[in-house]
Amino acid sequence: MTVHFAVERLNDPRNEPPITLQELESIFDRLIEHHILAVVALDDGDTFNIRCLSSHINMPCAVSKTTTDNGTVSHKNFIITIMRKEDFYAKDPVEFQV
Repeated sequence: MTVHFAVERLNDPRNEPPITLQELESIFDRLIEHHILAVVALDDGDTFNIRCLSSHINMPCAVSKTTTDNGTVSHKNFIITIMRKEDFYAKDPVEFQV
């Protein structure tokens, strides 16, 4: 999670009601349950949005993949920001709805 996500946006007063850890856990559980294979298939530099249809929480994300000397691929997803906004417009070409 980026500093913008953790410090500037998670507890931003515009997120009404405040975003809870339970909401985030539920979103990540559903993302893993329904979309993990599609997330892992994304390429380095790809971007995507996670949209919760019930809480209206949106999380634009970016993918970073690196290959180690022994050929192991490391896949990291970075959450850029977070906001509770029903009519959020995601510029990302891929969106995972949970």
